[in-house]
Order: sequence, then structure tokens, then C-alpha cells
Amino acid sequence: MKKVSLIICIIFLIVSAVAGCGSPEKSPTVSGNIKLALILDPASAVDEQYNHQLETTVKKAADQYRNRLTAEIIRIPGNGIDRKKYIDEQLSNGKYDLVIDSDLYYTRNVVELAEKYPQTKFGIVDEDIAEVGKNSNLLLLSYNAFQEGFVAGYSAGIKAKTAVAIVALKGNPNSYKLIKGFRAGIEYANKSLKIIKKDIELQQYNVSNVFDNEQKLRNEVFNSVKQAVGEGADVVLPDSLIPIAPVIAAVQNSPALIVSTEIEYSSLVKDPNYLSCIVEDYEFGINQLITRVLTGGFKGGKLEMNFLNEGLKFSSVDKDNQAACERLIKELVNNPKLIANLEVIQ
Repeated sequence: MKKVSLIICIIFLIVSAVAGCGSPEKSPTVSGNIKLALILDPASAVDEQYNHQLETTVKKAADQYRNRLTAEIIRIPGNGIDRKKYIDEQLSNGKYDLVIDSDLYYTRNVVELAEKYPQTKFGIVDEDIAEVGKNSNLLLLSYNAFQEGFVAGYSAGIKAKTAVAIVALKGNPNSYKLIKGFRAGIEYANKSLKIIKKDIELQQYNVSNVFDNEQKLRNEVFNSVKQAVGEGADVVLPDSLIPIAPVIAAVQNSPALIVSTEIEYSSLVKDPNYLSCIVEDYEFGINQLITRVLTGGFKGGKLEMNFLNEGLKFSSVDKDNQAACERLIKELVNNPKLIANLEVIQ
């Protein structure tokens, strides 16, 4: 529903926030104080830095807007409780103008809460669903998965000599567009490359819940990546829901490189097997959301983050790879129909 050294990624985030949003002090003043609540779940295997990034972003926004915005963190105590009921209790006890939910797996719960509290604005980070059209007080921050996958696949494709391995959770609907993008990008870069697909079959995984057995997931990822490298994969492309630590461990002592998506994979830049990653700029998106509330421009629907509006960023330690992918991104910006047509073809 995640997808960037951390210092490099934060620099990207700050630059894009400044460029895309402008200084918060220049926004039109509205009467009263906006009270924001950020909902955070216990971190799972795929959320190693996700919560930290969102919390830091919200705290920074509160500091930037000073007396116009106050922020609170609503932490879900554990995975065994009734999440919707717990959030409902917090909302009923406090008056919030804006609620930002960080977990795409519980979208239906947020849709229902938005219906119950029509005077409160709601935002969901990193989600792409069509069922919120009737909720004028609910806005989705959606990161274009196909564009992420396309550029990541292209980065892998121009670097690989023999094969690229795509490692993903089997049958996971949240990764469908991302994997389509992976394949399109690889083929756009080099049609002669072999694509090795490794599906992680994990019975404990359910798209509506948190992972119940993280260690088994990590073991499955490690074994699958190790096998793909043994089959000749030069570059590994993990699904955005795959924990990165076992991917890194599996390629150690091999020439295989890693191309990743999602901001929580930013620790990769410290690893010698890192090639590139796609940054989902959460700071840029959340600042857009907050600015719309403060200026009275908030409307329900979807706010898409992509390479065209700089909601997505690309980072590579390989100068040639960086330059080639920057040229590709410029091509996409100048010709938006190109990537739209590619998505239809796939």
C-alpha cells in the first residue's frame, strides 16, 4: 500500500518539499489552530524506517507552521487489538482537524471513520484505491507504483549483463503495478535480458493484516534471493513489501547488485551491493496535504506523487546509472504519454 545513505534521501526530501511546497510561512493565513493526529502502527518487517520518517515529517511541519499547527501521535499499542475501535476512541476524545493514517492495509477502516467524522479531514499515506470517491473529507497520498517500477527496472536493465531477479510476495495485489513497471523498465533497457521471477509463498501473510511470522518471511526472502543469484541474476529487484535486510544478506560475497523502491530501503546506500533506489517522498506529500488543509484547498480524492511532479526521486551511487536514469526521467517528464502507453501495453 512504504516503495533512498539516509542523509542523501533526506536531502532529496528537503529539496523537493521546498521546491514543491514553497515556504509554509507564505501560505495564506487561516483563522484558528489546526490539530493534526498521525496514526502509527507497531513496525513490521517492511516498516523499519517508515514510521520514523512519517513522525519526523509531521513534527517538522508542526515546527514550520508554528502556532498554526499542533501535532499528536496516536500509537496503536499492539497488533492484537481492535484497531478501528482504538482509533475511534482517540478521535472521540479529542478534536482533530486532520488525521493522517500510515497503514494502507486498514484503508476500509479509515473510509468508515471518515464517514463517521465528516467534519474531520483524513489522509492515507501510500494508498491507491478507487472506493473513496464519495468521501469528500478523505484524501489519498498515492505514489505511482508503475513509474517507480519502470525506473527501477530500467536502472537494473542497463546495469545487468545476464539476468534481473524480481522477488515478490506471491499474489499480492498491492505490488501488481510495481511488478508490471519492473518488467516494462527491464525490457525498455534491454530486451535480451533474462527475467527471473521468485515468488515468496508465505501462508502467514494476509493483505489485510500485519505479518504474523516475520522470521519466516525473512528466511523465505533470503533463500529466494540466494537462489536467484545462483541462477545468474546480476541485479535483484525486491517487491516494496519485501524486508531489505535478508536481500542484502543474500547477495553478500557476490557481484549481484540491488535496486530498490520505497524510502525505508535508504540504508542500502551503505552497502557495497547497492546500485540504486526510488524515493517515495513522504515529506513532500504530507506537506502538500497539510498546506491544503491550512489554506482551505482540501478536497477528497487522490493526490498522486510521481516523477512528473517530483513526488518520486531516483538515487544511485553509480554515476553512469544515475545519468542514464535522469535522462529517462526527463524523457518521461517531457512526454507523459510515453509511460502511460507503456503501462497499457504491459
